[in-house]
Amino acid sequence: MLQDSGDPASVPETSTTVEEPIAPKPPEGLDLGTATGVTLGLGLFWAIAMKWSRPHWRAGAARESAIGTDSWTLPDLLAAFLVFFFGQIIGAAVISPITELRYWQVLSAMLFGGVLSAGFIGLVVRRKYLASWAELGIDRAKRPFRDLTLCLTVSIGLMLFFIPGLVVFCEWLLELVVDDGQSDIRGWLIRQDSIPGIPSGSEGWALRISAIVLAPIFEELLFRGFAIEVLGRRFGPWPALWISSAVFAFVHGEAFIPLFALGLAFGWLYIWRGNLLLPIAAHFFNNFLTITLLAEQ
Repeated sequence: MLQDSGDPASVPETSTTVEEPIAPKPPEGLDLGTATGVTLGLGLFWAIAMKWSRPHWRAGAARESAIGTDSWTLPDLLAAFLVFFFGQIIGAAVISPITELRYWQVLSAMLFGGVLSAGFIGLVVRRKYLASWAELGIDRAKRPFRDLTLCLTVSIGLMLFFIPGLVVFCEWLLELVVDDGQSDIRGWLIRQDSIPGIPSGSEGWALRISAIVLAPIFEELLFRGFAIEVLGRRFGPWPALWISSAVFAFVHGEAFIPLFALGLAFGWLYIWRGNLLLPIAAHFFNNFLTITLLAEQ
């Protein structure tokens, strides 16, 4: 493309410069080739694992449901989401007059939203359909050591290898198709910049409690246990996995692609083993390792 060189009075009228096309460069850090290889390799591994694993879940026919497949309704799921999010609003509003510290507000919001949604889900499961908590996979693990080892392995593989590789690859890919003026889209899809580091003092402990303890329990109960159960009874286990993972990533408001990948992994653990304790443990390990690494920065 031809471009004027600057002030027309300082150069001859025929003077022009040629702007060489610049190829998009991968972000600094992880090498693009390595990131692509890791992403594709682990993605293929997950695809094979999902394809060949035999689901130990109700829709997978390994364990019969005590209630009919027509008894779980989409309005029940929508109501559970509304209770969760309105509960978070109430929790933040309750504590905001007391403190303006962000992560204490996050802790209060997660506690209110989680407890209210868990209570609502309990009413639906226990009172409306007269079912047990085992319907949501809340059951004792038959091989706890093996299952916990699996969760830890999944968490380490996701955090140290798959997610960084996926982020670098997607950033490079978005450089090809997204203009610089659309950086907000790029940030929403890939980056999670809301936690630059771990604050000190009581606010740091509020962040740890909400992210490491409360979020794995309440989010997995809603997004994996209840959402996959309701969606799976209508669309099958794998559509339920994709839909619930997309909603899980979308409601966080940032880093859609990495969180979608996490949702797929946590949901796969639930569908594969039929036990909600596994995605809770994997979510716990992931957040614990992430918080620990951030604290060292």
